[in-house]
Amino acid sequence: MSQYIRSSRERVFYGLLVLGATLLSACVPYAWIAPPVRTHLAVGHAAKVSGPAANKGENDQPSAVSLSVAVHPLGMFPSLKRRPFDIGVGYLMYPHNSEEDSQTSHMFLHGPYLELSWHLVQGFLFDSSRWGGRVGLHIQPRFLMSDLAGRQTMGFGASAKLSGELVFITKGDPFAGCGLDGCNFGFLFGELTFGLSIESGAIFINNSTFVDTRVGFVLTIPLTMGVGFFFTDRRRRGRRGRRRGRRRRRYRRRD
Repeated sequence: MSQYIRSSRERVFYGLLVLGATLLSACVPYAWIAPPVRTHLAVGHAAKVSGPAANKGENDQPSAVSLSVAVHPLGMFPSLKRRPFDIGVGYLMYPHNSEEDSQTSHMFLHGPYLELSWHLVQGFLFDSSRWGGRVGLHIQPRFLMSDLAGRQTMGFGASAKLSGELVFITKGDPFAGCGLDGCNFGFLFGELTFGLSIESGAIFINNSTFVDTRVGFVLTIPLTMGVGFFFTDRRRRGRRGRRRGRRRRRYRRRD
């Protein structure tokens, strides 16, 4: 009897081994971990208050759209949800755009910045609640670089921003998903926020001074970590696609 059990266990072991080797031959596993990221997309206008006139065919105004992405490490700890301050390091970009009709090249601005935040007003529904809100004041000193008509120059800037956000605290919340290329599974840790902002600042570059005013949308994604795999066998992708197609046809027939 014991010999039969031992041989059965061996069959299961080698069966799983063969199954694992088969899956790995058609799939490539991967793992990731990403820090909490705060994204800010804003639109507005930078008015030139001093400096030399731009050359003919050029526009030294920064773009009307700005995009910034920053890492805020304190946001990954749920126990710090009521902290009175925050700190982050990020990168700012005023995307390059060109007007094809007039062939005018707008100045492309980009560079790193430090963000210091004070949470002026904040609150949660109750002590153990995961939902809350806050109003914050954010100060950003910036180091900027410009690219206008092939000329590289450096400068600096600063801004003050007021934001209002809804906050949701994740505590290892799982997520999963599958598609034609593979599947993934992971967890969320820290703050998920979204809200609106208004900011005003100054830019000093190319011997010119600009006053900048913008309104924007703020989104904070918490720390994410997980594992997954994607299919390397095209036939496997095709089978999954055909299965989905058959399911859709069945649903249509029922309707």
